[in-house]
Amino acid sequence: MDVRFLLAIITMSVMTSYCSALLTACGDDATCAANQANSECDLVTDTDGMGDGECVCAAAFKDDGSGGCTAKVLGDTCAADSDCGGVTNANCNTNECVCEGQYKADGAATCVSKALGDSCTDDSHCGGVTNANCNTNCVCEGQYKEDGANCVSKGSVFYYQHFSALS
Repeated sequence: MDVRFLLAIITMSVMTSYCSALLTACGDDATCAANQANSECDLVTDTDGMGDGECVCAAAFKDDGSGGCTAKVLGDTCAADSDCGGVTNANCNTNECVCEGQYKADGAATCVSKALGDSCTDDSHCGGVTNANCNTNCVCEGQYKEDGANCVSKGSVFYYQHFSALS
């Protein structure tokens, strides 16, 4: 037997075992879930021409390339907000998982509250900082002053500095 032929058979066998969970024919979601977590039966897809469905990753998950389904992260494609459910405070905007307005990306799988200096288009985007509003970036409101990551009353900063110096 030709070594190249034998190598091709072994390679196909290994590839099939990695991909088999998502290529399984199905008639319902339970069939897919039994083979691969976070998968479901897509009855519209019939790639083998047998009149049945095919196992695919559930909407909030993506094919990890080795037959598994992992949660979608920021930047992944989506059709509905629920598709981005693996990232707290994310939604689907123009078919892409992004952080909601008052949040910003911190890596591919985390959205954190915006801070002073972060870009914004609406006062609600600065909701993570008390007494801040939007002026292209999150800034302290007029009667407040930036003190690290917070907005404090201009009067209380003076009061604190003035009287602590007298002590």
